[in-house]
Amino acid sequence: MAAKAPGERTYSFDGEVGSLDHVLATRAGAAAVTGVGVWDINAPEWAAREYGGAATDGSSAFRSSDHDPVKVGLDTIRDASTLVGYADRLLVRSGQPVRYTVKLAAGATAPTGRVQVLDRGRAIASVDVTAADVGRATVTLPRLSRGIHLLTASYAGDDQAKGSSTVWPSIVLVW
Repeated sequence: MAAKAPGERTYSFDGEVGSLDHVLATRAGAAAVTGVGVWDINAPEWAAREYGGAATDGSSAFRSSDHDPVKVGLDTIRDASTLVGYADRLLVRSGQPVRYTVKLAAGATAPTGRVQVLDRGRAIASVDVTAADVGRATVTLPRLSRGIHLLTASYAGDDQAKGSSTVWPSIVLVW
């Protein structure tokens, strides 16, 4: 993650200034960052903020540190998502294509990301849902072998929406 507060300083001592405080984040954590700044409460070296007087008063924020802490804003609330998936037909001749449509919804925003199509829990296809898709996408499945197929879908989520899976399988009989 790139620096979010370039040029900020968190301490001054003996005429020098610099930054003692840092915040590190994983990619997932960085996606939740809404802002970064320095709380300029105690770094300047001047008499009013020295270690006497108000600086030793326990009710004062200036007693919290001899340097300025870094503040990080986070948005950690993600909407629950719902996922519905269905095949375009239930009876299929061997070798004929089957199209699987997913409908994805979550709160006020259109969820985005990859949806996997599974046959009895095994991934057989995936489709990327973009904001332009407004939660709906269709994928042509690879040729299904003869037999009964129980198709479900799974969505991992994105920075705005939690993941979800279809509740009911779409049953496809290939003959």
